[in-house]
Amino acid sequence: MSRTKPNNNTKNPAVATLEWAAMDGQFTAWDSVNKEKIQITDELRVAVLDQLSNISGWVKDIGSCRCHETHNLSASPLQVFAWKDGKSRMIKDGMYADIKDEMKAMGIKYHKVVYALNLSEINGIPAGEIIKLDLGGAAMSEWIEVGVKDDWAITLGEPVEVQINKMIKYMKPTYTKIDINEEEEILAEEADKLLQEYFSSRKKESVAVADTPSASYTDADAPAGDDPDMDDIPF
Repeated sequence: MSRTKPNNNTKNPAVATLEWAAMDGQFTAWDSVNKEKIQITDELRVAVLDQLSNISGWVKDIGSCRCHETHNLSASPLQVFAWKDGKSRMIKDGMYADIKDEMKAMGIKYHKVVYALNLSEINGIPAGEIIKLDLGGAAMSEWIEVGVKDDWAITLGEPVEVQINKMIKYMKPTYTKIDINEEEEILAEEADKLLQEYFSSRKKESVAVADTPSASYTDADAPAGDDPDMDDIPF
């Protein structure tokens, strides 16, 4: 960096990434200190700030894979990176329409990435912090069905059990729109300004590299089984 050209390698303002565990019916977050997933058992209340998308997934022998987050998945070529043992490499480069079938066959699927202001402390994550909801499968499908908008505030209701057959069932979340007070509205607006500044800085830097996965997976962290395939939606 220098006086006239400071280092603008801005850090993502989200302090935690939450993912839905369909078999357990709970959101989980990655504890970067203890290197483990924690279950989110406290009430989740968030003000939605912005919604993006990417493709991501876990691939055996390759590791955690994802592309950069974007407001328009089809607007420009995607670069899909894989992270394993602390190292990253690009595994695919191309337009979404051209690579989506190959990526889906590998287990790298469409996700909705939601940035939100955390309104209540949840399992050690303070209120007033920006968090990220990485929604795939059932969690994403329910979000789209409810039609959650950027200016909504939501809470998480009781999960609903979905029985596929006698042997397979999973849990899907329920999202309920809630009202928030004036102070929370102001905090949400301030948080969104910070978030949009971050997005603008990334565009100026022409950064096309995905953020390092919050879980920093190793082989031992691989999921025990895939979530039900719920991403067959028209994108």
